[in-house]
Amino acid sequence: LVMMFAELDGVGHESGYGAEYATYQAMLAKIDNQIGQIVQAIEARPSYPDEDWLVIVSTDHSGNPELHHGANIPEHRLIPFIMSAPSVAAGEIWPPPQTVDIVPTALYHLGVQIEESWNIDGVVVGFEPTSPPVAQLGENLIFNGDAEYERGYDGYDSVPDAWIPGWYDPGYLTVVQYDSPGGYPSASGPGPGNRGANFFAGGSTDSDTYASWDIDVSSLATAIDAGATWTLTGWLGGYVGQDDRASLTAVFMDDLGSVLDNASIGPVTAAERNYITGLMEQTATGSVPMETRKISVRIDSTWASGYNDGYADNLSLVLTA
Repeated sequence: LVMMFAELDGVGHESGYGAEYATYQAMLAKIDNQIGQIVQAIEARPSYPDEDWLVIVSTDHSGNPELHHGANIPEHRLIPFIMSAPSVAAGEIWPPPQTVDIVPTALYHLGVQIEESWNIDGVVVGFEPTSPPVAQLGENLIFNGDAEYERGYDGYDSVPDAWIPGWYDPGYLTVVQYDSPGGYPSASGPGPGNRGANFFAGGSTDSDTYASWDIDVSSLATAIDAGATWTLTGWLGGYVGQDDRASLTAVFMDDLGSVLDNASIGPVTAAERNYITGLMEQTATGSVPMETRKISVRIDSTWASGYNDGYADNLSLVLTA
């Protein structure tokens, strides 16, 4: 059963989206009541004790007063995603799910085996307990650093700029498949040997883009304060003679968020690539500042001409005692 409540979007366009708009809040309360009626009707079914219902509540976009919705900004992309069923694990779904996860999740609940030939986006979520990864010494602390969490896209043309799972992705930075038509990096060209199917790319824009990922390393406090080292690694590159380029930065902070130090690798310029499309490995090492409790990692794709073709793959940050 699919129910669509379109009135909230209409009210948002007329009076504004947000808690400060009484009309918007009144419509939200009305829809909340209607959802409650549906749940009550389900639970009132005589056969309900023998049935297995999954309820998913979500929306296709959010909005703000000035631009309504449709812009490639977090205020328009961040949405609620709520699941309820006896089989659903309580708590936060991590990494944050996307609208495309609704279909595979519903099919899984219905016992439908998803075939690869259907080319369905999204992943099954919500049935297993999840949480952000706990930092471990000797392991890569960057979640989804290889851009393989979900399928990439076929270049920039006629494809969505999907949110990158696990990352704060406020703009056009996206994930592209190797061998995409149009001269993108190939599976056999310069790049990592274990490159997988996808890489990070600046996106279909004529401006700089970035994505960031905050890592809680408080569980490693003892090792850090006793003297730990870091190794930052990534494959960075670009497109033929264009000087679009990518870099990777790690910012070390204490428990109050004060910056203690930073480190970076890249960028790789067009000249350093010999004006060939591809990626080159970059590595740096150093000492982790004492009292580091959080590390913010950021991909920056700097635009020079055309689309933003600053590329990155196999990003890694490893701490060792």
